[in-house]
Amino acid sequence: MKRVISPNFLKLVATALLLTLLTACGEESNSASDNSGVGGGSGQTPLPEPEPTPEPEPIPEPEPVPEPEPIPEPEPEPEPVPEPVPEPEPEPEPVPEPEPVTFSATLNWSIPDTRENGEPLEVFEVGGYELQYKLDSDPVYTSIVINEGTTESYEITGLEAGTYQFRMASFDSENLYSDFTDPLSATFGG
Repeated sequence: MKRVISPNFLKLVATALLLTLLTACGEESNSASDNSGVGGGSGQTPLPEPEPTPEPEPIPEPEPVPEPEPIPEPEPEPEPVPEPVPEPEPEPEPVPEPEPVTFSATLNWSIPDTRENGEPLEVFEVGGYELQYKLDSDPVYTSIVINEGTTESYEITGLEAGTYQFRMASFDSENLYSDFTDPLSATFGG
């Protein structure tokens, strides 16, 4: 047979428990009052004020990221120095041909005063002279005509080395010639 707990019994048990708890709280309160010594008011120790909550430190602003330094442009490569064009070697000056050695001959004579037939010849009647010369090896003479009756000498230039023959004749104003003189020989450069 089951036992049934009456409601009144439960009330008594709850009341007993409540009294026990109140008694315990009163003892703790009295004990705290004794430990605090002489005090005023109700005898209870005031609860300490709560410390103020510290304000949060501001979050430091992040340092700005430094801008990257610009990459320096590479220096342009120096232009290659062009190799100097070698100056052409000067052409050697042609060796001058040696000037040919030449000689000169001066012929002297007297103005004729008689003709071939022995008749006298005046100076004004003399028309001039013809000189001739050649190398011994040449077949013909070279002639020089002087149209001045008072001339008594003449220089022949540009003669090459060798042996020459010279002769002369006179002519009057009417172009009548005398005989040529016998050849005179002369050697140059030998």
